[in-house]
Amino acid sequence: MNGAAAEKASIPAYFSHSYKKPDREVNLFFWRLFSDEGFFFGVDPPSGLFCTAYLEILMRWSACFVGVLTHRPAVAELRCSPYMLFEYGLAVQANKPRLIFVEDGVPERFFQAQDLLLFDRQSLDQVSDDFRGAIRKLRARAGQQRDMRPRTKGRVGLALGGPAYPESVIAALKDLLRPYGYEVERVRLDFERSFSFAVDLDRYDFLVLDVGPSAIADWLAPFVFGRFIPSIKLCYQGEGQAVAAEAISPLAARYFRDRGEKDDVVLAWASEKELLAHVERQALRFAERTQRTYYQSLAQGEIYLRSAERRAGKVFVSNAGEANPFAEALAGAFDRAGIHYFHYQFRNSFRVGERWNEQIEPTIDECELVLQLYTRGYDKSDTCVREEAHARRRVAEGKLRLVACLLEDLGAKIIEEHGIDLKNVTDQAERIRRIVERVDEILSGPPPPSLR
Repeated sequence: MNGAAAEKASIPAYFSHSYKKPDREVNLFFWRLFSDEGFFFGVDPPSGLFCTAYLEILMRWSACFVGVLTHRPAVAELRCSPYMLFEYGLAVQANKPRLIFVEDGVPERFFQAQDLLLFDRQSLDQVSDDFRGAIRKLRARAGQQRDMRPRTKGRVGLALGGPAYPESVIAALKDLLRPYGYEVERVRLDFERSFSFAVDLDRYDFLVLDVGPSAIADWLAPFVFGRFIPSIKLCYQGEGQAVAAEAISPLAARYFRDRGEKDDVVLAWASEKELLAHVERQALRFAERTQRTYYQSLAQGEIYLRSAERRAGKVFVSNAGEANPFAEALAGAFDRAGIHYFHYQFRNSFRVGERWNEQIEPTIDECELVLQLYTRGYDKSDTCVREEAHARRRVAEGKLRLVACLLEDLGAKIIEEHGIDLKNVTDQAERIRRIVERVDEILSGPPPPSLR
């Protein structure tokens, strides 16, 4: 965060954004504008597991909602990410102050007019002053909640009962959640006043409730949705049975109607084993996410956004000692781009007491790509020759890519398929830019054959 932003109150905002590589610069443009005005962002990084409880609690923690919805012409009807549209719906349901920037081509009918600003990615700089004015208005609306910070209460409420959830199942759920640091309680419905029930539910980080025919009360799901209480939503269907769509609470069934055929919004289960597996995956994801939710500095945000649509594969940087000054500058560029790497001097994962020469091959085996910085001394270095030999064995097995960067004119030295010829490029910044761009391109494309 720069000096101007530090003078303003820090405001935590839920940031809904594209994960697509072509949208990186658009995301960065808006992140910088908001950082200048004292905002920091909570995000939901890409994941193979969808967890509504995490999204709901992240929205609760945030003082406001910011969305940058880019145009996706290939998405029928919506013309934007269904996931981002769902996140906007969460903000509406949670009654959070909202500001969304919608790219030309995305239908405006999904959004409330007061939340909406249109943009054209080709002319963003020309309208940045207008956007800043809207951001300052959002800051004024959200500022009352600026001191909100992510914190967990350590309690989970089980809104479950009846034949589908006997005491043995309840006990198993408690045992499952306890190692994650939760005190697990049954939700009591014998309240004296409606508001006292709402107060009781606010004591929990999230609920576990059935939204199908086995719900403990027909009115409970509407109450939970209306109060925007984070929850893991279940539906007991019995062995070999199927629950009719109309038997599920319509608020749950239509919660993310654009999700398609995926069944990870309402989690159907038939056996206790299946139920516990569902809940454990959600609890694990929730625990992981709440530990790395907010990016409070502009530098952190830029690293995160520049990693969009890139695998977390590690790069092994191999070079002779004479290339260390260049390798150090390259390592800094990798850090800023969020590229994971190993370098024997500038990013060394060897533990104290380990013999480094015994760790070279195992370290290469942990990487997806070996980047060779070729200088005249490379082939004279026994270590570099050893690194290249092992890397070539892994390439032959389909487990690695080898990328040679030619930094000097080495005469007959041949640069192979993924190589980068930089011998005639004298500007160091341009050399580094080309290498980072190529590495990013490789890590954003298909992985090596045996890793697919």
